[in-house]
Amino acid sequence: MLKSELHILDQQVSEIINNDKLAAGETSTDHLSGQVKTVQGTCSQLKKQWIQELYSPAKDDVISRYVQYHQSGITRLSDQLSEALAVHQNPAGPHPYDELFGALLTGLEDLLLFLQTGCYRFFDQDFRVTLFNSRRRCDEIAGLEKKLRLHPVAVNESALRTAIADSVADKLEEARYAGISYRDLDQTITILRIAERHIYAAEKPAAQNLQDTLYRGNLNTLHFFNWYRDNFFKKITGPVSKKEKERVVLAELERISGLFVAQRKVFEPDLPSIDQQVLPFLKSQMGHSSKAAVPGQSNGNSRLPLDLSVPQFAVFIRVLYKCGCFPVNNVAKIIRFFTGHFTTKKQSNISVKSFARAFYGLDQSAAAVVRDILQRMINYINKTYFH
Repeated sequence: MLKSELHILDQQVSEIINNDKLAAGETSTDHLSGQVKTVQGTCSQLKKQWIQELYSPAKDDVISRYVQYHQSGITRLSDQLSEALAVHQNPAGPHPYDELFGALLTGLEDLLLFLQTGCYRFFDQDFRVTLFNSRRRCDEIAGLEKKLRLHPVAVNESALRTAIADSVADKLEEARYAGISYRDLDQTITILRIAERHIYAAEKPAAQNLQDTLYRGNLNTLHFFNWYRDNFFKKITGPVSKKEKERVVLAELERISGLFVAQRKVFEPDLPSIDQQVLPFLKSQMGHSSKAAVPGQSNGNSRLPLDLSVPQFAVFIRVLYKCGCFPVNNVAKIIRFFTGHFTTKKQSNISVKSFARAFYGLDQSAAAVVRDILQRMINYINKTYFH
């Protein structure tokens, strides 16, 4: 019964998307409107069904699988609708179907919101949001980022503001290629709201308070760490004695050690927590003030070199992902891992942006190289294990 409800919704949405007359623009808006109302009725029925299941004696792990099954299925249907809507969109003006497709997408998004708020214990916050929601929220974030960059600030706050905006811009760039999870979306907006609250406030200076708030919130990007490092070096360089420098370092070490860092709110999951970057840096300054290596950035020698180009590497990883080799659906996390732990023929530091572009691209020359490698693998397996 549980799966049949989603199966019915799947059939209804597929009937709309796969209608040849709709693709040709020959379906009447009245007919499409009737189909939309049918889908909306099924959505209402799904909510009632979910409420019954939540109050049933089923075990938590059963409900968790049930909720996440629906979360994944509805996300898939929403993305299919978004892609179908893109086909009908006309730059010259609105299409008659736009409003009805928009109502469908809003209805599916409402279902996901119902799951997220009503089943928050079981909802997968690390699963990617729909294309429809991602575009809306990323546009909102981009607007907040632009507003932050343009807001006049004191000289000592300008670099910090840029570090925050650059951290958000990186997250947005990644979202456009690989999608973004509910958790990352909320954290990104939270960071911008924190910056707004401090930078736009009347009290000055805001830099110290904002720095500490971001530190506690675990903004562990290299942009923020580099800002912190450079800002701290300004305090211990110049015509001051070695003893005074050590006093400043000790005072900052004591102060920053007293700040609690929310480990579960880490902004970049593949980088160390911000305290694991800052505290070793401060300790390294005891006795000398030369710039230490940047924590959180892999040493080139610790990355495994590959005899592949970035596009070839990306195609190879996509094949592994599509064939079910990774027990996770978060493509962004997969991309961050492989760009952070490997080097290619010409890139000692692989750009997440270039890797993501190649991951989703259709480079036949790169695919041909990967196919040749996979064929050699098959030949090796046959010769070694099945001879």
